[in-house]
Amino acid sequence: MLLHYFIHTYVNVAGSDFILPTPMTFTLQPGQARSCLNVTIQDDTSVEDAEVFIVRFPSPSSLPTVVEVGQRPSTQVVITDDDDLHRLCSLSGHAVKPFHKVNAVDPKEFTVNQTCEHVLASICNNFLEGRIRVSTDFVNGSFGTVAVRIGSTVVLLHSNGTFSMETTPSVLGSLTSEATVETQGSNVTVQDRNGTITVIRDYSNTSNPKLYIMIMVGSVDGNTCGLCGSNEDGRLAFRSTFPLPSVYSAELFKGFIDSWKVEYEDALITVERDECATMRNDSMVADPLITVPLRMPHFPENRMRKVCLCYEIHGVAGSIYNLVSDTCLTVNAEYKQLTRPLQQYNVISSIGVLATDNSGQCIRIMVTTELGCSATVNGRPIGLQYSNNGITIQKMSKAFKISVPNCEMMDIVMWTMCDRFGGQSAMKFRAYRSVNMHPTSHGLIGQFWNVPISVDPIEKGEDMYMVNVASPLGAPRSFEAQFHSYTWESDYIPCFYAGDSQADRNRVEEISVVQGHPREYMVDTLYSSEFMYSQFDRNRCES
Repeated sequence: MLLHYFIHTYVNVAGSDFILPTPMTFTLQPGQARSCLNVTIQDDTSVEDAEVFIVRFPSPSSLPTVVEVGQRPSTQVVITDDDDLHRLCSLSGHAVKPFHKVNAVDPKEFTVNQTCEHVLASICNNFLEGRIRVSTDFVNGSFGTVAVRIGSTVVLLHSNGTFSMETTPSVLGSLTSEATVETQGSNVTVQDRNGTITVIRDYSNTSNPKLYIMIMVGSVDGNTCGLCGSNEDGRLAFRSTFPLPSVYSAELFKGFIDSWKVEYEDALITVERDECATMRNDSMVADPLITVPLRMPHFPENRMRKVCLCYEIHGVAGSIYNLVSDTCLTVNAEYKQLTRPLQQYNVISSIGVLATDNSGQCIRIMVTTELGCSATVNGRPIGLQYSNNGITIQKMSKAFKISVPNCEMMDIVMWTMCDRFGGQSAMKFRAYRSVNMHPTSHGLIGQFWNVPISVDPIEKGEDMYMVNVASPLGAPRSFEAQFHSYTWESDYIPCFYAGDSQADRNRVEEISVVQGHPREYMVDTLYSSEFMYSQFDRNRCES
C-alpha cells in the first residue's frame, strides 16, 4: 500500500538543514505493521537555535478503511545544534586544547610543564563545593589518572584503562545527589541532575595517549573554569575567575596554571609524591594562635582528608620570633602587647621576610600595621605591585600577597593581612606551601612542614591523642593533644589542640609543642636569620 506524507518546516530551511526525501511516499507490504522514514540531516558550522519540522499524514478520513492510523497522525522532529553542544577539551600528553567546537580548524593549545593534580573543568561560581569537576594528575610528561566528580560521586579513570568509583563525604549538603555512571571501553559518562560529563580516552598510541572531555552546555548551572577554560568559548581564567588577558607574560601564564593545582586536602587522586602535597592556610592569627595543616591521610577521623595542629606561642611583647626558616627563606614576626583592657594578649604587628631571588640577591620585605597597612622592599615603599627576579608582591585591600621562589621551581605564597583584634590593629599571616619547603625547614611554624607525623589515641580523656613528630632535625618527640572538629577561627576542619590552655578548648597545659623552648626562636631584627634552629643558607645570596 502506498502512503503519502507531508513535511512542514519552521525556522529551518529544507535543503540546508535537512534534505527532503523524494518521492514523499513509502510503501507498506501486506501484513507489515511499521516502516521507517529516513530524513537526512545536513551538518553546518553555524551556531543556531533548535530547529523543528513536522512529518504529517493526511487525516484518517482520506485513507482507505483497511489502513488504521494511530491517534497521532503526525510527529515532530527537533534538530539540536551540535556546534554548540559538542564542545571538546582535549589533551595530548601534557598539551591542552581548551574547550572548542568539534570542527574547529586550529584551536589554541598550551603545554602544562608541571606535575600533580590540576583542575581541567569545574563550575566557576561553585568551585569550593566541587559540584562538577574534572581533574587529572600530570606525571612523566603526560596526563595520568583522571577524576570525574558530580555531586557526591567520584569516578577515577586509571591510566591502565580500569575504573573505580567512590562516594565522597556529604559535605556538599543539598548539592549531593545520586549519579549514574555508564562505561564503554575506556570511556565514561557521569550524569545527575546537575549535569553530564563524558570523558573519552584514546590509548591507540601508547606513547601519546589522548583525552577528550565534553560537558553538555545548558545542563550545568554556570560556566566552567579550569585549564580547559570556558565551555562556551574556551576563554581562560584564573581560579579567582579573573580572566587571563589576551597578551600576557610567561610568568603570568605560569600563575594561571599554578592557580588550578589542587591542594592536598582537596585532591580526588591520591598520590604519594611530595611535590603534590601542597598545603594551604598555615596561619598565625590573634594572640598569636597557630594553625598548621598536617599530612595525615590515614588518620581514621580524617574524613575530609585534612587535619591540623592548633597551638599557641604567647611569647614576649616587643620580641621578634622566627616563623619559617628554610634554605632561601626566613620569615619573622614582631610581637606587640595590646593596650587595656586586653593587655594580657600579644599580637603580631609586623612581618619581615628575607628571601633569595632568582639572581642570588637577598631581598628584604616588611609588612607592618604600625604605619597603617604598608609594605617595603629593601626599605622602599611599594605601590600596587612589585615584581623582579622571581619575587612578586601584590597589594590588595588590607593585605599583601608575597610570592618567593625559595630556590625551587615552585613558589611559596604568603599572605599578610592587616586585621583588628579587640578593636586594635593586628596582623594575620597565612602561607601556601609544597615541596618548595624542605623537611628540614624550621621555625615556630615551618618545623611541621613536610615531616612525618602520626597520632595514637591515649586513655587520658575524651578525644585525647599522642602526637608523634619524626623530624629529621633532632630526636623524635611526642606531645599530648585533644581532638576537635574545628580550628581557632571556627573553620570546620579537624584540629589537634596542644599547648597552653585557652579559648575553652580544654587542651593540655604546659606542653611544649615546638622543638625546644619558644625563646630559642627569638631573633634580633625582622630580617635576622640567625637563631638556634636556623636553616637559612647565607651563602646562597648576597646581602
